[in-house]
Amino acid sequence: MPKNKRSTPFILSILSGTLLMISGTSGSIGVYGTILSLLASYVESDLALLTLRVVAFALIFIASLGGVSVIFGGYLIHKSQVRMGKFI
Repeated sequence: MPKNKRSTPFILSILSGTLLMISGTSGSIGVYGTILSLLASYVESDLALLTLRVVAFALIFIASLGGVSVIFGGYLIHKSQVRMGKFI
């Protein structure tokens, strides 16, 4: 039984991240391409579109890491960075 209440999510994230890496699962890049094209059709400002694309590419990068991002998020939760760990 883990001593720290944040140890359980960390252990589960290591297990689930390892399973994701073994299975080869990562985020779907095709969905993000569709979202980027929809953003381009609705947003008229070039600066706003550039900002939205940077945010979208950051999310694509996190999703493409797959199991590594799950383990890293669990590590952040374990180190009392709960908000950032949940985001990752």
